[in-house]
Amino acid sequence: MPSMPLKLLGTLALAATASAAQASLILDTTVTAAFLPGATTTNTIGNDLPAPRPSTLYYGQLRADADGFVDFYYVGNEAGYTNTLFVDDALVASTAGRPDSFNSPHLLVATLAVSAGELIDFGFCTSGGDRVLGSRCVANDSAVSIISQYNHRFVGGYRSIGFAALSDYDPATGARTFTTPTGSRDNWMAFWDDSGARYDDNHDDMIVGLSFRPVDVSEPGTLGLAALGMMGAIFAARRSRTPAC
Repeated sequence: MPSMPLKLLGTLALAATASAAQASLILDTTVTAAFLPGATTTNTIGNDLPAPRPSTLYYGQLRADADGFVDFYYVGNEAGYTNTLFVDDALVASTAGRPDSFNSPHLLVATLAVSAGELIDFGFCTSGGDRVLGSRCVANDSAVSIISQYNHRFVGGYRSIGFAALSDYDPATGARTFTTPTGSRDNWMAFWDDSGARYDDNHDDMIVGLSFRPVDVSEPGTLGLAALGMMGAIFAARRSRTPAC
């Protein structure tokens, strides 16, 4: 039986490794179709966040493209109310007792395991302002909370989370480069607006960084291992057919 070309086997192994690394977070903007007034972006981009700042924030829901882990980093806040970050229904960070600042390093506050196609389970709450449907919270995985808070009294963005994608992000130094959120990105920032002053729509009341890590990114995938095994079998077969000297 003719053997599979070694070049093709090598290609398969490389493709398997590469496919394992193609995993990230993507922003689903479907929920914004119910916003009154309609909007997918805002230019109120975190007035007190030191430069560099994004030029635009995008509304929507962050979703995982593949299995992996999301690390959450506390970037900082500028707020009169106490704001809190919840991950998987657990309180992981609060602005209580923290200065109004955005100093590095950005503290790792939570890590969440995620599955492909899953909305990221996190959200923000605030201590003041109107309750909307009995709540002062917005959850990334709850379209009801996102829409109801945004549409409160039809002001547009009463309480909301804005997102910005990054092409690179270093929590240790705070170094970052913002980019357009086209396709999947490993690094994002979420900007919370608690609307404490009713029209305080500046999305810097609490800011967190999110970094995605795919599962087994440092190991060959199943297809790669199979290809390597086939290569070994071919070498063994060729060696057995080689005449003895």
